[in-house]
Amino acid sequence: MGERPLTLAEVAEHYRFSERKLRRFVREHDVPVLREGRDIRFDALALSTLAEALRTPCRSKSPGANPPARSPSVGRSPVNAYAAALEATASPSRERKPRPSKPKFSDRRGTANVVALDHSPRRS
Repeated sequence: MGERPLTLAEVAEHYRFSERKLRRFVREHDVPVLREGRDIRFDALALSTLAEALRTPCRSKSPGANPPARSPSVGRSPVNAYAAALEATASPSRERKPRPSKPKFSDRRGTANVVALDHSPRRS
């Protein structure tokens, strides 16, 4: 048998990660760890895979993922100038009136001002 597997807390402390961040990293990069319920252990294969995953560059910082650079010119393009002029001259839209609220299911329409009357005594 080889060395004893390391716990999640030991590996997180070694790499100075929180345990939550290390769990997320293991899940996102499919690091082959040893699991028993929620407990995670790292053997030699898992440690080498984790180290390799940490060395790979971030996908968002790869050369093809960067947005195009902004033009250094100070002038506006015709499209942007038109949009800015339209925004400056357009009147703001009126606010909408709120919709009337619907009556509650227990309310009865038109019964708020009704008064119960006593029957008059019958004449014999």
